[in-house]
Amino acid sequence: MRKVLVTGGAGFVGRHVVKKWLESGAEVHCVDSIVPLTGGIAAEDGWPLFEPRDYQGFKFFREDCRTYFKREKIDDFDYAFHLAAIVGGRLMIENNPLAVADDLSIDSEFWQWTLRAKPKKVICFSSSAAYPIKYQAREGYQLLREDMIQFTGDIGLADMSYGWAKLTHEYLAHLAFERHGIKPWTPKFGPVVKLVFSRSARCEREQIDEAKTQTIQRRFQGQSRLGSGNGSQNGGAVGAGV
Repeated sequence: MRKVLVTGGAGFVGRHVVKKWLESGAEVHCVDSIVPLTGGIAAEDGWPLFEPRDYQGFKFFREDCRTYFKREKIDDFDYAFHLAAIVGGRLMIENNPLAVADDLSIDSEFWQWTLRAKPKKVICFSSSAAYPIKYQAREGYQLLREDMIQFTGDIGLADMSYGWAKLTHEYLAHLAFERHGIKPWTPKFGPVVKLVFSRSARCEREQIDEAKTQTIQRRFQGQSRLGSGNGSQNGGAVGAGV
């Protein structure tokens, strides 16, 4: 039985990741402190798509992942999905940037934990906000590419504190691989601006989430790194990088 850690696992995307792994028969450790306005739902309050407690392999830890990292001594995780973050859309990013900057602490503790626990594979979510904003302006924007972020030269200006936090997160992933042999994958996801089947706000969220989970599945299967996007998005296409 595979053992999987999902931080931020009670959030919208996290719940889908947990569901996929539970359905595959894995033992899933879900860690989430249920921070207000982040979309997290405690397991005992009921998840909308399924009941995780029906699965014997589901283990829920309602605590700050930084506390979990310091307390937990498990060192045999097959996969570690790091989704924990202080995020609540543009309103949070623009109106409470110092709260978002707390992600720096969360990610730092996560990478320190990977050095001790040595999970076999690490999937740590980034964001299109990490890209230089000069490529994402409405006028003259460019379709985003992995090579637009290079840690060997000018990295440009990320999108506010959230973008800087995610950019730092990616750099730590780079160092974890280069210096310590950790095997990370850092998919970048952004809001899909235009969807073909946009019937409602909920429908849009479901499609965005499905694009994310499909991207992860394709990556594990060795297929294309691209997810969705019709070529007209500025910062909106779903992409992934190593």
